[in-house]
Amino acid sequence: MAYYLTRNHRFALGLSAASQAPLSRNAFVAPRAQNNFVNNLTNEDIYDADLSYAFRFGNVVGKVSGYYARFGRQVEQTAFYNDQQSTFTYLTMSNVEKLHYGVEAALNWQATTNLSFQVLASVGDAYYTNNPYAQVSYEGMNPAELEKLNSVVNPVTKQAMPLRVIAKDMRVGNTPLTALSFGARYNLGQWFFEASANYYDRVYVDFSPYRRLNSTYAGDGHFYTATGTDGAGRPAFDVAQADVKRDGGVLFDAQGQEVASYAAAQEKFKGGIMIDASIGRFIRLKHGRSLSINLSLQNINNNSNLRTGGYEQNRSDFYYRESGGVYTKGEGKAYKFSRNSKYYYANAFNFFLNLGFKF
Repeated sequence: MAYYLTRNHRFALGLSAASQAPLSRNAFVAPRAQNNFVNNLTNEDIYDADLSYAFRFGNVVGKVSGYYARFGRQVEQTAFYNDQQSTFTYLTMSNVEKLHYGVEAALNWQATTNLSFQVLASVGDAYYTNNPYAQVSYEGMNPAELEKLNSVVNPVTKQAMPLRVIAKDMRVGNTPLTALSFGARYNLGQWFFEASANYYDRVYVDFSPYRRLNSTYAGDGHFYTATGTDGAGRPAFDVAQADVKRDGGVLFDAQGQEVASYAAAQEKFKGGIMIDASIGRFIRLKHGRSLSINLSLQNINNNSNLRTGGYEQNRSDFYYRESGGVYTKGEGKAYKFSRNSKYYYANAFNFFLNLGFKF
């Protein structure tokens, strides 16, 4: 839906609601080994809205838009080799809820016939809004073992609780949630020159659901039971709030009700700037033929320390002892996997030359 205030000022609003089947690759517990469907498998819900304002003031043209998208009942799956269990492991999250929103803007100023400037900006957020159900499967495991694997014991009532991933407020990883760009373009005859400075920030590492399972927290001693009450009558715990927010954990009151849950802190990378440029020429030849030459330069400032993404390792920091199907935390490993994720870095200074001939 669009509304023209004047010829140079336009407002547009878009709304949508959709329900779609989950992808086939996420619909099965262990696609390589069995054809059992994931528990709680339903259609996914998507609701989104966007509002934009496009304008022109003389030689300045621009657009500002805001977006909002909510995803519900989604299914996400990860697979990895579990060295603790010495087997390939599948972990499926169901009833996943996420929220994306932000503001985007673009501006172009035609300063002269040959020179123009561009500004681009995108600032938003994208995160999980609940603690999804989890389902873990080891290759070759029988159904009876799977039932025990996919539950966790309440520390107070000793009753089985559903397996969940403590993912609330975890950010979507491997994408900059803040991106800014300032560029200029200059044309002279058949030559053109372009340059831009790009700033990226608020990039989060892709978090490990396996390390944030409530069963993992139980085994690591991160289930905390109230030891009394504070002056306001609220449950009190023998753990500092800063520690539980950093390392993750679940808090229970004296009756076994879950008071709060915290996901282990997610690493956020430092922002950085990359400068790009290009120079080219378009040459017209006889008989409708043409030749184009373009030299493109990326990351001229050679900012190879800029982390563009990465993922947490699923390996634990501890050895575990097994007794009657129950695993308890043992001694710590020399290498702290939780503090050493796998990272992706921006390419160092690079360039390419492109030649095109049209005939």
